Amino acid sequence: MTEKTNLRAICFIIFAFFFGHLIYLNTPFINLEWISRVGSEYYNTGDAYFLDFYFNYQANPITYSFLSSFFVYIFGDHFISYRLLSLIGGSLILVSLINYKSPFLLLIVALNPLVWVYSGRAYSDLLSVGLLVLAIELHKNGYLKGLFAGLSASIKYHSILFAGPYWGLKWIENSIEEKRLNLKNINFISGFLAATLFLLFLFSYDYFYDVWVVPDKFKETHGINLPKFLDNFFGYGFYLSALFCITVPFLLINTKFKFHVIALLISVPIAMINQNNGEMNFGSLDQLIGSELILLIKIIGFWNFLLCVNFFVRHKESRIMTITILFYILLLSATRPAQRYLLFIIPFWSILIVQSNILIVQSYVKLFALFKWGYVLLLFMVAVFSSVYQVANAKTSKDIVLWAQKENLMINTYEIYAHVGDSCMHSGESDISVEIRSYMRESDVVLFTKAVNIFGFEMKRYFVVKNIEKRNKAKPMDLKLCKK
Repeated sequence: MTEKTNLRAICFIIFAFFFGHLIYLNTPFINLEWISRVGSEYYNTGDAYFLDFYFNYQANPITYSFLSSFFVYIFGDHFISYRLLSLIGGSLILVSLINYKSPFLLLIVALNPLVWVYSGRAYSDLLSVGLLVLAIELHKNGYLKGLFAGLSASIKYHSILFAGPYWGLKWIENSIEEKRLNLKNINFISGFLAATLFLLFLFSYDYFYDVWVVPDKFKETHGINLPKFLDNFFGYGFYLSALFCITVPFLLINTKFKFHVIALLISVPIAMINQNNGEMNFGSLDQLIGSELILLIKIIGFWNFLLCVNFFVRHKESRIMTITILFYILLLSATRPAQRYLLFIIPFWSILIVQSNILIVQSYVKLFALFKWGYVLLLFMVAVFSSVYQVANAKTSKDIVLWAQKENLMINTYEIYAHVGDSCMHSGESDISVEIRSYMRESDVVLFTKAVNIFGFEMKRYFVVKNIEKRNKAKPMDLKLCKK
């Protein structure tokens, strides 16, 4: 493929990614996207009620909502106004990777299920990741690199856990090679400026909002439990490499037998006892693939992860990045895990795979090429499925709200907010809630039911039920948040 053809393919991928998301970006919220709207309402109305409400539900900085408020002011209070920044962040990742001149690299990043899904949701992760990748990939200007990294950290703290160690290790490596401490080194300047801006943000955040790092209610300390720590580390490892199963053929052919045995001896027993201590699931795909296949994915995924790490660490050009990724995973393993935190390393893991020649297999070239593009096709199918599922789930949730409005029934806020968002039909005092079948009790009386259908197949069914015994004692919510 010529350089000109490469560039055209890369531009097409970026435009397809952007406009592919625009198609469904103005559909109703799902999960906890409505929190971003609450934060933006504070800036557009000046009502401190919304600020207090945001900090009661969200540990992340309010920066994303602040930036979204400009889009809301310009375009109006639409769902797309709160999601555009995420899409910009996802697109920024792809733009930052143009210098690699690899359409395949952009494809496996753009179609990665986590990147694709969260580029279409009103969460702060993707904007922060986009700025982080831009900061790391910028060349020759340490001040700009530090500026973008500092901004990234002000949106989501996780980015400083990656950028700081990476630039620190690069500076140490350069100092050893030069046999002197060079304070004008681009990596030192980048890291120092990013850390300084991050600290300035924390002090400013405390001054303006009386919040030091996170709201007090999220500062509960949890003792580091070794089994949970190992569970979390295993979860991040298998999940990351399961997303990049493209490396499996190379590792099967080019890894010594003893390393396969060691990796499997570690992976199999841990997979058997592994527990999900947070959000390390496959979302809507869980019910499709089943527990047996999930166990197999865990075993193969962590085996793949160990062998990839072994391969990357043995090559100097990829060693620092690999150590940074391991350090990041180790830090996150001490807290409640969530698969979306892998977004901060997915672009860099992709670069390692493409740049390290791990995808080059001397034998069975045609067969591997088939596997390689089959992998891209699979990613594309998952991206389409996840988009359609998000829209279908949002529509079903909206239908439940419309039914509640028609029947003039209030629904328990605690139960339904995660599914429907900021509608007017909520009350923490109600004994009516929304359930899925696995959480229903025999005493529940079904008032209404609605299925989530994709291409004519029922994927999930929600039940609006009246509880004889209330499941929770959520506080009543002020209906000034409702969106009619």
